Amino acid sequence: MATLRRLGSDDWEAFRDIRLRSLADSPDAFGSTLAREQGFTEDDWRQRLTGPVHVVLDPHPVAVGGTFERDGHLHVWGMWTDPGHRGKG
Repeated sequence: MATLRRLGSDDWEAFRDIRLRSLADSPDAFGSTLAREQGFTEDDWRQRLTGPVHVVLDPHPVAVGGTFERDGHLHVWGMWTDPGHRGKG
């Protein structure tokens, strides 16, 4: 059974892996590029996890999404689901 979990800074490697997979699979869906983020350091990845980022585990990360607040509104960014897990609810 899949579970939802919020990532912390110590989960930077799991976040890096799913984020790079998402950029490779759907490059037009994001405001960044695979080449740019492949150059990120551990500190870069940890910094990106200071805001809320959640993954779906089945048992490894198969979906990711994050949010940020601006002007009192919550915005979703970076939502992606592994193609093999799409359409499963």
